Amino acid sequence: MLVVWYSLFVDVQRWIADSLLAFVLLPIRSPLLATGLVVAAVVAAAARLPVARPALTRFLNVAGAALMLLPLSALVEGFWHDRKPLALEWPLPPLPAAAPGTTRPDVYLVILDKYTGPGSLRQNYGFDDEPFLRALEARGFVVPRHARSNYTLTHLSLSSMLNWEYLPGGPTDSTHVDAALPVSYARIETNRTAELLRKAGYQYVLMPSGYAATASSRRADRMLADGESRESELERTWRTRSLLAPLDSILAPFHSKLSPDELDRCHTVGVLCRLIGRRLSLHSPASIAGGFDLVAGVAPDSGPKFVFAHFTVPHDPYLFEADCSHRRYVLRMPGWPHPERGRDEELMKAAYTAQVQCVNRMVLALVDSLDRHSRTRPVIMLQSDHGNGRIGAAYLPMDRLEPDRVAERFDVFAAYRFPGAAAVVHDSIAPINAIPAMLNAVLGTAIPTRPDRRYWATWHAPFRLVPVE
Repeated sequence: MLVVWYSLFVDVQRWIADSLLAFVLLPIRSPLLATGLVVAAVVAAAARLPVARPALTRFLNVAGAALMLLPLSALVEGFWHDRKPLALEWPLPPLPAAAPGTTRPDVYLVILDKYTGPGSLRQNYGFDDEPFLRALEARGFVVPRHARSNYTLTHLSLSSMLNWEYLPGGPTDSTHVDAALPVSYARIETNRTAELLRKAGYQYVLMPSGYAATASSRRADRMLADGESRESELERTWRTRSLLAPLDSILAPFHSKLSPDELDRCHTVGVLCRLIGRRLSLHSPASIAGGFDLVAGVAPDSGPKFVFAHFTVPHDPYLFEADCSHRRYVLRMPGWPHPERGRDEELMKAAYTAQVQCVNRMVLALVDSLDRHSRTRPVIMLQSDHGNGRIGAAYLPMDRLEPDRVAERFDVFAAYRFPGAAAVVHDSIAPINAIPAMLNAVLGTAIPTRPDRRYWATWHAPFRLVPVE
């Protein structure tokens, strides 16, 4: 029952949603229908099985114990590896001494995950992002209209932009994702940007995200937290991928409408309220919106400080409507190996542009709050890691996707505000050069400009980097 509960539920639910049954039984929400089918199938199968014999029981006990013991070596290796962060992979450049009496500004690096650039939004979605871009320009930002990402996966893009280096790898590299991710995560956790700013006297402040590489850092001097009780990754997985999902979809809207006082009373007296209340995670809409407030809240603190915030929006799951109200039903991109096409593509486009509009609201509110409460005008770098591309979770080889989807994946939003930005930020700047330009202006370093290059990567072999002209 537990195996069926966890591993088959989502597959059954998706099959129902994609089949004619979803239209025949339209009044019945697919999660509830999936629940009924799974339970009925399990009960029917159990009724036909003979009474368990002692030999079968012993076999299942031994198999269960073996399954529990198998991960132990990996856990021990992980605990040993996580004792301390790795050293920098690339050396720091010379750091000039600050002139006497110099007050260095706070630096905010805000990553907006999978925020597509204005050209692709206009061409492929029929969405005009210009009002938002002009609003940023009115606040002193330089906003390139044709910025391009260097890589198509988040961990590669962050590794490169934070270290100002192109990554080792090539078209014949076969390193599997399981071996590649720890390398990328180490490059992100111990990165040149944070280490150089720390050397210059900055406090490194991290806003944790729902993405593993930026969920925590042993190099950060401070991590922001709101003190809320959050569900663990295991709890979130069971809530979203098991028979608990229909219960969650029914009760979550009720829970979200309760006032703080009502929530306190509810959690005090009700087990169910406590269970649903713990659904708050780093991926939840309340947590993401609250993260923007937490970043804004550090503005009055003494500096200088480097604040790094990786927000997992407008990347799916699609949690927000355009006015930042929470969606009644969360949408997620299609799974492997299916790009977004047909009806899925139209639904995802509408949900994506709605979430973009909400992100725009939160970004402008954040910028205005930082400007109001900072002692000196802060440096703010707004950067997307890669565009959308409408490729779902497929991450297919480039030659299996249409050219407009490939181009969209590289087309990114970017906006920068630092001294002299207008003179050094060109219209198609890449992330690998944006942060060095800012550091040169703020710290007086002489980090050289790199040629703009782009590389396509697939999920299962992320270091198999294919150059894109």
